[in-house]
Amino acid sequence: MKVVFKLIFVFVAVFLLFERNASSQCPTCPPCPQSCGSQQMTIDGRVVDKNGAPIKGVDLDFFLLGFKFCTCCDNTDASGFYHVCVLNRGAYRITFEPPPNTHFVGKETLNVVLDGSKILPTIVLEFGQVVSGQATDTLGNPIDSVNLAVDDWVSKKRLFTPGDKTDSLGNYRIVIPNGTYRFRYAPAPGRRQVGVQLDTVKINGRDTVINVTLRSGSFVSATIVDTSFTPLGTPIRGVDLDMEDTSGNKIFLPRNTSDSLGKLTVVAPGNVYDFLFVPPRDSHFIAKKVRSFALASDTAITQALNRGVLLTVRVVDSLNQAVPFADLDVIREFPTRNELFTPTDNADPFGIIKVAVPPDSYTIVINPPSGAVNFDTLTLPDLVRILNDTTIDVILPGQPVRVTPPGEERILDGYPNPFRPAASPLIYFPVDLTTLPGDWKASLTIFTPAGEIVFKDEKQLSGGLMNGRELFWNGHNDDDEPAASGVYFCKIILRELGGSQRMEKVLKAALIR
Repeated sequence: MKVVFKLIFVFVAVFLLFERNASSQCPTCPPCPQSCGSQQMTIDGRVVDKNGAPIKGVDLDFFLLGFKFCTCCDNTDASGFYHVCVLNRGAYRITFEPPPNTHFVGKETLNVVLDGSKILPTIVLEFGQVVSGQATDTLGNPIDSVNLAVDDWVSKKRLFTPGDKTDSLGNYRIVIPNGTYRFRYAPAPGRRQVGVQLDTVKINGRDTVINVTLRSGSFVSATIVDTSFTPLGTPIRGVDLDMEDTSGNKIFLPRNTSDSLGKLTVVAPGNVYDFLFVPPRDSHFIAKKVRSFALASDTAITQALNRGVLLTVRVVDSLNQAVPFADLDVIREFPTRNELFTPTDNADPFGIIKVAVPPDSYTIVINPPSGAVNFDTLTLPDLVRILNDTTIDVILPGQPVRVTPPGEERILDGYPNPFRPAASPLIYFPVDLTTLPGDWKASLTIFTPAGEIVFKDEKQLSGGLMNGRELFWNGHNDDDEPAASGVYFCKIILRELGGSQRMEKVLKAALIR
């Protein structure tokens, strides 16, 4: 009982501490420069442009565990310096928002460990191109609170883009580097407008105006339940609802994942769709496709997902190397030949495929990765009877190419692994550059077995050294929310700055809370 009361006391104390420091009602700030209290940490640094010139008026924000903390004097002065007082220790996400109406690209630094007063490395803001425009409805009326998300078309990395929400006149203004991007315009929750997605948007050396028109649609409210144990069903969290039109194209649906109550609401234009209910990877729920649903008005549906058995297939070549992106077909032969709907049937970087299927006998087909010419399709010669969770190892026929990434020798295994945040707040990924000169950029990407990116970070490393603690993860996602317990893939890429060398390695890490 004492332990229970102690835990409750700790929880309340932490909550009150966060409530006091992360409240939207921030206290009045003292004149700047400020003097930090005895219990506060002093965080100093400087922001400059690529030519080394100071940038005045850059606004810093500090995020910890998903909370934005109140900080005073968090704008850079005329010399580009800042002096901020921070109370709570932890691994922060710090954002640097350039002054308005400039051509500087905003920047964020992830997993900045603040465990005492320190001087942070100088932040360099690059020059970019302005992308601005207006969001309106079909009558030309402006739409406020439309959120623009910009992803790099190749890496899929989400950019930090201050000014990406439309104002009362429907206007937005962001600054991004040259490149090719995917733009997604998501109306505020509860609005009847349909989201807009623009693919392969090229920004190259000039400011660009992109106006978008958001048409009205119908609300689709879905509740996804598991009826295995109760007739009314228990909610299933984390199920994605995708909608395909008659041409097989998926439409952009913001906020299309079920919450803790199994509920989600999306807006779509009137049309005939296939509804695709995609459970989380590794779950025992069987994906469901509801064909030819005619959407003409607001609709509420309840969809039950059945539990099945988990089929795990490990695909390797004749050299026992994993074959990422190999594709699995699961075909039921009786009473009629029918391929199951298995949306998570592509192999991960370790050649692993996991799908949930009803207990039965199946024909198993393994297809080579799209575009691969050195492998052949493999059909297992006999029907595979799958009545319980089953694992199958297959060798994909063809002419494999032996791959020995140079990163195998330079990028060492993460530690501690398994990673328990309660015992050790960080997992480190050492990089051995003791025999390599120059400077290197290291990128760390944490993603789930389903391929969903959880966290990304970049650091500059120095050659000639063992970089043992520069690259790390604190077990949170990019929004500073704790990631769930489970196995994660950790992809590390090293690039030589000013040179052509490149190395990469994919590791596994187990997170236990």
